[in-house]
Amino acid sequence: MSPVLVREEPLRQFVHAVCEAMGAPSEVAEEVAAHLVRASLSGHDAHGVGRLSQYAGEADAGALAPNAVPRVLRETPVAALFDAGHGFGPYSTAVALAWCVERARTGGLAAAAVRGSSDVGRIGDYGERAAEAGMLAMVTAGTAGPGAGTTMLAGGRDRFLGGNPWCLSAPGQERSLVASGATSTVAEADVLLARARGERLPPDCVYDRYGRPSTDPDDLFAGGGLAPLGGAVAGHVGTGLALASALFGGLALTGERPAEAMGGVFVLVVDPAAFGDAASYHQLVDDALRTAAGTRPGAGRAEVQLPGEPERRQRAERRRAGVLLPDATWTDLAALAARYEVPPPDRG
Repeated sequence: MSPVLVREEPLRQFVHAVCEAMGAPSEVAEEVAAHLVRASLSGHDAHGVGRLSQYAGEADAGALAPNAVPRVLRETPVAALFDAGHGFGPYSTAVALAWCVERARTGGLAAAAVRGSSDVGRIGDYGERAAEAGMLAMVTAGTAGPGAGTTMLAGGRDRFLGGNPWCLSAPGQERSLVASGATSTVAEADVLLARARGERLPPDCVYDRYGRPSTDPDDLFAGGGLAPLGGAVAGHVGTGLALASALFGGLALTGERPAEAMGGVFVLVVDPAAFGDAASYHQLVDDALRTAAGTRPGAGRAEVQLPGEPERRQRAERRRAGVLLPDATWTDLAALAARYEVPPPDRG
């Protein structure tokens, strides 16, 4: 079957209704729906509305508590510890970010750590929100420990790390930098796709069970693991960033003895006004990004495209034309509609 075209608003209303039917309070459902649909609009389909069926499965297994809302366990004027209660990660992370933005306006900067979070969704979303508020941000969600994820350490042969993504953002007046990504060379979803197509992987994407570099997707599912960002040449960089993600997130576990893995969510927000004139800083960002984008493209390239620009363009296009959902995703959404007795989104 061919992909199904759905418009933004019907899709958002559908996700909202399913989340409420799962037991989420209205404000939680609203945030999760906005996050997943924005990810789909941004071209990150792996973090978009297709995650809804994953969330339903996690709720069935008891790993996700749809009715949970984050609570503050510890608070100072510029730092807070939140417990998400294993609720929706996009909601608890958005709450932590909003808290940091508010406190940074008076304190210059603010940080929060979140424990007990489920999947946080697309990490770049939080950087975009901070930039829209005129703030710089650093956001990461990490885990580390034996078997904690599918990524191996550089030079190792055991799975030890999650995807452990980072986002760094800086606001300008007309454009902002939003740089985000995982600390593995590729995502597991990319390996699954190559496997389904019968394709080999590029070098330095996966290791086999002995820790040897491989281009065979099957090796990942036969005791192997994902290679850290940088692969054979600079895998120590990806390993360091991934471990740092888990250790920064591990601030959420201070005073606790984690049973298995170290990690959590960490958010840092900085108000440029604390260092001088914010408008002047925003203009400096604009000038730097304009200069960077105006540099000469390499052979075969039409332009130099900066981080965050592909998402901005995708959102503009998909808001105009609609979101093309893969047939498998539409089938999953239809199943959720039937299960929770919610009308499926109108095709568009």
